Amino acid sequence: MSQSIACQVTTLGTLLRVGDTYNIPPFQRNYAWDEEQFADFWIDIARTLENDAQDYLLGSIVLNTSQAPDLLVIDGQQRLTTASILISALRSHLLDQGHDALARILESDFLARSDYQEQLFLPCLALNGHDKAFYNDFLFHSRPYAEIERLAQDDDLPPSNRLLARCFTYMHSKIAERCTADESIVMLAKKIIDAFNQKLVLIRIDVQDDQNAFLLFEALNERGKDLSKFDLLKNHLYLTSGNALRTVQSDWEIMSQNLEYKRTVKFVRHHWMSNKGVVTERDLFSRIKSEIHTPLQAENYTAELCSSSDLYSAFITPDHHIWAEFSNDDRHTIRRLIERIELLSAEQLFIVLLASLEINRENFVSILKMLTNFTFRYSTICGFGTANLMNAFVDCAKALRSGTCVTADEIYRTYLARFNPDNSQFHSAFARKATRSNALARYILAEINDYLSESASMKTQTDPFATDLEHILPKKYDANWKLKRKDFPGGPDRFVYRLGNMTLISTRLNQDIGNTDFNTKKKAYAQDCLDITKQILSEKRWTAVEIGRRQNWMASIAIKVWRNVH
Repeated sequence: MSQSIACQVTTLGTLLRVGDTYNIPPFQRNYAWDEEQFADFWIDIARTLENDAQDYLLGSIVLNTSQAPDLLVIDGQQRLTTASILISALRSHLLDQGHDALARILESDFLARSDYQEQLFLPCLALNGHDKAFYNDFLFHSRPYAEIERLAQDDDLPPSNRLLARCFTYMHSKIAERCTADESIVMLAKKIIDAFNQKLVLIRIDVQDDQNAFLLFEALNERGKDLSKFDLLKNHLYLTSGNALRTVQSDWEIMSQNLEYKRTVKFVRHHWMSNKGVVTERDLFSRIKSEIHTPLQAENYTAELCSSSDLYSAFITPDHHIWAEFSNDDRHTIRRLIERIELLSAEQLFIVLLASLEINRENFVSILKMLTNFTFRYSTICGFGTANLMNAFVDCAKALRSGTCVTADEIYRTYLARFNPDNSQFHSAFARKATRSNALARYILAEINDYLSESASMKTQTDPFATDLEHILPKKYDANWKLKRKDFPGGPDRFVYRLGNMTLISTRLNQDIGNTDFNTKKKAYAQDCLDITKQILSEKRWTAVEIGRRQNWMASIAIKVWRNVH
């Protein structure tokens, strides 16, 4: 192995100016650095710009040189990409201020390589499939800053493309901050060029084959902080896969395309727990590494991840193609409940739901309903932590996969009933519940209103956007309210966010009444009144007593809305 690895100390500038092409392989993750990493990188650069600055070690870069001058970047692609974006941002400033010649020198030295056959300049950095076109079109080629700034906020772009654009705007702004009367853009450009060529040091490690590259990658990063356990897992599977490497790479890439990077990390853990057993995120890599250690195991495991990731993505995509297999009524229910899971931050339910969707779709909707209700009662209202439920969720998944339990009722009675708060506990916790989350409050009030309403026209599901959340005692109350200390023990602010102080009214009405006093509000409520608001009309005052009484009434309704499975 030692004969196929070469190591040398070089500078960032030398690396970029050598004329090679640095290819980010398809199996590497997309560009993933955010502002925290941008800032750290800029701080490292800025340290070398002072006159007495010492050399600065940026870290290592691992390259597979078997196809030189086309090199594969095995490790260090995030840093290399960020450095190229910094040069692109510096070039943008130079062009904007009319320093075209220096901008072209910068471009030819650090961003481009010459292709004499085609008689043109090509990027010396070739990103992977997700990011290549965006980088080439908007960062390698010079584009107006305003255009890239707009792209940085474009939610329709893939997340990694937005991060590339945000890195550019961040570096552009930092360069602008450095430019003062004492330091022109030309002076700063020369300092950055000198830093790239002389002070920013890298350890360049060249390997001749994939296996050595993956093994070295793991050795360099297993105890480091730059790489997540997720990246190490991917590398371990590649290292283990032997002749199945390309198949494993392909399956991993498909999985990564199905899910965003942060979602993928959760998915791998949830998938393992749904199939194998409880594992912490910290122990996940070592557990998988201990069980997946042959090419066939690596191939089979990544095939499972590839297949399951498409189903898992459906849990965060209400209009996913998989839901087309269900009836219209079920699709509506699934969409609503998936949105509820996100609202309740209940992604741990995916451990069970993945097993249900893979093994027994016939009962999927009823299991989804049961789990959502259980979570609302147990966590959202009663405030119990979910850590002690992980074993139960894993047992639920195992039972579904083995066929021991099939229906929602069987799953609930066997594994979850003992955890579920009884109606007395639930009522007591609901009667005290306060929340600053408008989305959660709207959900709770809408469910209660729709349970009470016999008329379809009075149900919020008919048009969810037609109603607004109303705080009866306003968040910003004024002298109109003539508040007395005895009416609100501990002060009014203790009661503003209680569920009993909230209701739903039409959007138009909410704009009209603002922070007016209670009697004025009550008259307005009477004009356009949902069922959940009607009870307020009989109140003569609005104090802690009325808020508590209304919330107790709501709690009694909530028991029926979010009832136990029996």
